[in-house]
Amino acid sequence: KARVVPRSTVSWRRIFEDPSSYQQLFITELKTPVDADTDYSTFNEKIVGAGKKVATVLEKKIIKGWFELYSSELRPLVEVKDRLCHAIKRERDKTKLKEKRAEKLRQHKVVNIKCTDAKAHWLRPFGHLI
Repeated sequence: KARVVPRSTVSWRRIFEDPSSYQQLFITELKTPVDADTDYSTFNEKIVGAGKKVATVLEKKIIKGWFELYSSELRPLVEVKDRLCHAIKRERDKTKLKEKRAEKLRQHKVVNIKCTDAKAHWLRPFGHLI
């Protein structure tokens, strides 16, 4: 049977490590609905329910990665650079090859600058934690 409550929702460590308050509350919550005739699946549900009532953990905020957050700006730049790389592989004329390599180098620098900028903007809210 699938778990009723995900492991991250209940702080089992908090219940285990604090016998004076959390364990007492957990035992009190568990004593009432459980008796000797309780089957295993019901008992498991009651344990999880008691843990959820006593030591619920707030769910973590899901944060997008820096590239995912700024992909609308970065993806077109990366695609241009990729097209230049493919064009260089197909090019046979030496003068055009030299021009395309120079253009690819410029585009590579632009992508690096924009990626660094995106990372800096993404990390700004976490700066006070460092």
